[in-house]
Amino acid sequence: MSLSRVYRALGLPALVGANLALRKRQRDFAKAQFIESISLLQAAVATTLCSGLNSSNMLAREANWPQFRGPGARGITTNTNLPDRWSASENVAWKAEIPGRGWSSPIAWGECVFLTTAVNSGASEPPKKGLYIGGERPNAPRPEHEWKVICLDLPSGKVQWEHAVHRGPPPGPTHVKNSYASETPVTDGQHVYVCVGNVGVFCLRSCGPRGLVQAAGTRTRSATAGARPLRRCCTGTGYT
Repeated sequence: MSLSRVYRALGLPALVGANLALRKRQRDFAKAQFIESISLLQAAVATTLCSGLNSSNMLAREANWPQFRGPGARGITTNTNLPDRWSASENVAWKAEIPGRGWSSPIAWGECVFLTTAVNSGASEPPKKGLYIGGERPNAPRPEHEWKVICLDLPSGKVQWEHAVHRGPPPGPTHVKNSYASETPVTDGQHVYVCVGNVGVFCLRSCGPRGLVQAAGTRTRSATAGARPLRRCCTGTGYT
């Protein structure tokens, strides 16, 4: 005989109702626990998939070197197949003659290497070793310069294209240990963004027609700039 029939036989309907309500609560609690377990399992699977996708995206980003010090400006990479020493001949894949002078760092996207240079129409003072003291040249001649963006083929080092973004005399002096092309460009794979100190910021297409997409002016400074432009999205009508 079931417990509820015993309750009825003893004339205890209140206890019967309480027992039934307790069983219902137990069933509801078990059902809720089951649903919560399924939700946690789904969340764990989604997290695992997202982690895998994020890892793949990170590896894809680290395959490029889009700005100064690389992805995130961290200066590190997960690539372990790199030489730890080199010389003029050891561990050198290729060399390329670049006109002018530029202290900027090269950047890479896919099989393209982008760099900047400033070509002096006159004579440039040779760089010197030693301290920075005494290297200011406030009254040095400033003949016309041509600022160029050059794209090299990463596997071979051959010049793919070059584009002059500005011509004219430098707007300010420079230090003997500096250059007029010290700002490292940045790229998003579609455009290359170049900052020419005291002149402006220029946006070029990284492939296809190399015509200037957009330019923006900058404020004048008392010495040669060395800033790296932030990566921005450039459209045909301006910066966004």
